Formats: sequence, C-alpha cells, structure tokens
Amino acid sequence: MIPNPETNHVRLKTVLYTHHQPVLSEIFAYSSRALPGLEILMPSQIGRTIKEKLIYTLKANNLIIPHRRYVICWDYSRHHVVGQWDQRDLSWFELPCLLLLLELAQILPLKNTEQCLAVGKIQLDGKIFFPEKFSETVRQLGESFPDKMNELSIISNRENFELLSGHRQFLIEDLLSNIKRPSIINQEQNLRQLSQSSRILR
Repeated sequence: MIPNPETNHVRLKTVLYTHHQPVLSEIFAYSSRALPGLEILMPSQIGRTIKEKLIYTLKANNLIIPHRRYVICWDYSRHHVVGQWDQRDLSWFELPCLLLLLELAQILPLKNTEQCLAVGKIQLDGKIFFPEKFSETVRQLGESFPDKMNELSIISNRENFELLSGHRQFLIEDLLSNIKRPSIINQEQNLRQLSQSSRILR
C-alpha cells in the first residue's frame, strides 16, 4: 500500500490506572492538511489541559512543528465502566501525547511507536515524572497481559532502567536529547496558528 502524503497516523500503548489495578490502554493520533491546529479528544476537560500544556512546552523549548492539523485520541472504548477511573488518572497520558505529537511532526527519533509503552507527567519546567513504583506497574502488566507486554519496548528513565532490565527499553533522556530542531523560519507563525485554531522539555 502506498502511504498517503496528506495524512500520517501513529499509536502508542499506555497505562490506565484504574481504582483496582493498572491496565493496558492505547492512544492514537493522526495529522492531515486540514485546518491547522491541535485537538486532544478525551473525557471531561483533561484533553484541553493536556493540549495547552503541550503547546506551552513547544513554545518554552523553541520546538517547531509543521503547519498541519493534529488530532490525538484516547481509545477508552474498553474502559467505559463508570467508577473504574477518574480524571486524575488520565494526567499520566501527558507524556504519551507529547511523544505522539513529536512523532507526527517527524522530529522525534522514535520508530514503530505502536510497539512502545509510555506513561508519565510533564512539569512546566520540562521535567518528566514517571509513576511511583513504575517497575511494579510493568510487572503487574506482564502478569495480566503477558503476550502483549513481551512485544513492547518500555519508555523509561535512568531511575527505572536497571529495575526493568528484563524488558526492551528506550530512555526518555536519550529520546528527548535527540529531537531534531529545524531552522527557525516559520516557528512563530506555526505556533500562533496552532494555538489560535485549537485554542511542548528543557
């Protein structure tokens, strides 16, 4: 099949922290040449909060993304039971959304994202926070979803690297330090239109 140059699509595994146990979930995203902007589709207001944080992080770090439309969506069809999770659980989707946006913009050196797992929060100063006892989360997921977890590469940090030594890993520090930084020709125009039409790490 010949890829369509007008559209790009990616997806990535993540973790939903329910009230009972962590479960595998998935976020997907695509870009197109439609009206430029960023849209994050999630329940409640969490999608808007994540969107504004990603735009702020882009601006704060002088990151340029192509002038396109970006849509990021959480596949919550399997997690629809009321009371299993609340809005605070979705804040761990900030890092996956950032990675998907950067991959769609073709400035992140991460390929085959659908075989990766990421979960984390982004602070306004650019720091990435992983869940407490992240290695325990991965162990629990391995017991609940052994076949799927064996296929995944874990996006981790140096603190958890040795604890997850039995898994394929990408260090978040290495990924973010190798972001491609294009020439700053249309940076302000791109970011201004991204913010206006849909009103991201040191």
